[in-house]
Amino acid sequence: MKSRSASKITLTSYDDLLGGVATLEDVREVAIDELHSFTDHPFKVKDDEEMKELVESVKAQGILTALLVRPLKKGGYEIISGHRRKHAAELAGLKQVPVIVREMDKDSAVQAMVDSNLQRENILPSEKAFAYRMKMEAVKHQGVSGANSAKKVGKENKDSARQVYRYIRLTYLMNTLLKAVDENIIKLQIGVELSYLSIIEQEMVEEVHDSTGKYPSLEQAKQLRKHREEKSLTKEVIRLLIIGEPKKKTSITFKQDDIKKYFPPDYDEQKMRSIICQLLEEWSNQNH
Repeated sequence: MKSRSASKITLTSYDDLLGGVATLEDVREVAIDELHSFTDHPFKVKDDEEMKELVESVKAQGILTALLVRPLKKGGYEIISGHRRKHAAELAGLKQVPVIVREMDKDSAVQAMVDSNLQRENILPSEKAFAYRMKMEAVKHQGVSGANSAKKVGKENKDSARQVYRYIRLTYLMNTLLKAVDENIIKLQIGVELSYLSIIEQEMVEEVHDSTGKYPSLEQAKQLRKHREEKSLTKEVIRLLIIGEPKKKTSITFKQDDIKKYFPPDYDEQKMRSIICQLLEEWSNQNH
């Protein structure tokens, strides 16, 4: 069924994704319960302030940009673009939403899904990482291999092939470390270096952080990776690299006879200690 409010729908954002111009005639209304999330969708749908604003907009004006979907063999539709709009429509109490239905194979759908979501602002490093990984695999399935696939993914998303590989490395981080990258507690390049550690070794890094409050610097992370490659990485090595060697306490012992000869016979230990400290303070002030 065609949308009754199709005149309000914007379609220009789909021209590149669909390989041609979408028209209002392509828009139809579909029941929300027929729409299913994209398999392994890497982008988070959050109930945050932006979602509240989107819900209010939907209540006031409806869905202004149709969702892009593809039909599923088992029935219903898989969302390619529009997961946040679908969620907002549910919260706003809508039963149907406008969609554009397109026949797409899995690999083409993955690429369209990634490209449409990467146009958003405030993309988390983890979202970009898994999105790039999915798109790289889809591009390879279509016959583009090796570095060429990274170049293609990067070019279409304004990143270098090298940066694409960096982001994909983040997908090998354990959840707590990846969350720290998302929260900018760990810088991206440090996360890349830590991704070369095994999960057990990453867990040891997290244990050291739990006890010290510290994550490695970039140089320390590179050293951890080097120890990993040399098969010499242990929890103690991780701890020492991150917090350093414990400082050794300096102690000096004097024999009582060596000290007493400089003081009157009636001076007790407390008086001698007081004089020594005073003289040391005067010496320190004169030499610093």
